[in-house]
Amino acid sequence: MLRPSDHADSAAPSGDDITSPRLGVIGWLRWSWRQLTSMRTALVLLLLLAIAAVPGSIVPQRGA
Repeated sequence: MLRPSDHADSAAPSGDDITSPRLGVIGWLRWSWRQLTSMRTALVLLLLLAIAAVPGSIVPQRGA
């Protein structure tokens, strides 16, 4: 299988010449929004909600 010359597994010289671009304000806002709307964040929030609901189901609300 042929890959482009800039692929990570290519036979390019191995050095630390990979740099990430500067994001700026709009880039950081976009990254934050993508993190907040990800499925991983939703699952973590649902797990925290389930854990927070456990004491409310164990402790009686009022006496019979």
